[in-house]
Amino acid sequence: NVPFPPPEFPFGSTPMFGWNSFKQEANMNDLAKTQARALGFPKFYGNYIFGAPNPMICDPEMAKQIMVKDFDHFVNRQGDDFIKLLEGGHFVDQVWAHQMTSLQGDKWKNTRATFTPIFTAGKLKGMIKFMHEVTNDLVKSVDQEAKTGKAFDLKEKFGKFSMDTIATCAFGVNAKSFEDDKSTFAMNARAVFRNSKSDVLRIITAIIPGGKALLNLLRTPINKKYVTLFFYDIIKSTIEHRLKTKTRRNDLVDLMIDAMKEDSSLEQDVDNEGQFDQDAKLNHKVVSKQMDEITMVATALVILVAGYDTTAQTMAITSYFLARNPDIQEKLYQEIME
Repeated sequence: NVPFPPPEFPFGSTPMFGWNSFKQEANMNDLAKTQARALGFPKFYGNYIFGAPNPMICDPEMAKQIMVKDFDHFVNRQGDDFIKLLEGGHFVDQVWAHQMTSLQGDKWKNTRATFTPIFTAGKLKGMIKFMHEVTNDLVKSVDQEAKTGKAFDLKEKFGKFSMDTIATCAFGVNAKSFEDDKSTFAMNARAVFRNSKSDVLRIITAIIPGGKALLNLLRTPINKKYVTLFFYDIIKSTIEHRLKTKTRRNDLVDLMIDAMKEDSSLEQDVDNEGQFDQDAKLNHKVVSKQMDEITMVATALVILVAGYDTTAQTMAITSYFLARNPDIQEKLYQEIME
């Protein structure tokens, strides 16, 4: 028997959704920890996303086994009901349906196998120069704050660093977050993570019987329309510019264009692969061309959603503990300088 917290209408019992999450009155991770604590911190437990059962893994070793060694056995990350909400509707929802976290079966395997050569350590090292540029902006901004002698929010600085890095590597643009808090890219990127009352209403409408048909009739997407189209237009215009001018930055956009053209330069560089790269390989032969503009936009959005706040949080927490442990900070500094 799998332990589970009692579900509540209409969201079920998942910490991903719920009134507190939608109103941003509670952190999703804190809600998940509260559930696990109430159940005695089992290795795994279950909850419900609306009416669909959903596993929650609490044991780090089990999570590692699932996400690394056995990840190809967990192809269908989302339930069928969730996918049906996105497919066959508004163009905006179709973009989100092309995310690797939304694809299922052979579609997921084809896309995953196509992306494997892109995300190797060797390819990502080629983007370090872009990260250096953003790092210089971060150091300059922190120095300016330090000179004032006043306290400042370091997490906010790391958030700008994360956003600008993703913008330059995955979207091929300069977000200029350090120069302007209200830059167009920064405003739209933050909007991805904020749910308004209308956002909540569309989601609730979609799960009510007949609600999806009503949204389709009104030509209203479940996901955020203008934010999604903003990023779609960025990727589309960047692709068109690169193909027309034949310019290259060797960023993720170029690597995805290569994949879209089925470029042979994306063949595996086995000599430069680490253990993680080898473990992440999928034993699957691509049977059809999967890369297109929609898939590229969806992938860039995944990188933004998965990497923006997680990177900023990790850097902030690491900085806090380094500040509390100057001996470890010095050891880290010496290792870097060597």
